[in-house]
Amino acid sequence: MSIMQPTHTVTVMTRSTCGSCARVVEQIRPIVERFHSTLEILDVDTDGPGLDMEFGDRVPVVLVDDEEIACWEVDDQELIAALS
Repeated sequence: MSIMQPTHTVTVMTRSTCGSCARVVEQIRPIVERFHSTLEILDVDTDGPGLDMEFGDRVPVVLVDDEEIACWEVDDQELIAALS
């Protein structure tokens, strides 16, 4: 049995006070797992200098391999296409 290596990294930029952020993470988690990708969740206020300035109130933001594919709402089919 071979172990699948992650094919992509999906990063969700979040904020602790953002209810939509938690919803988006739960929405995309099964898709990310199905494509054997890595899910990374970053809080723009605490996980890196300048992230709060870069993303401001524009969260959640979803990136695939550091390329932004969605902001606020995520279309499952667009995520699937990005991971395929």
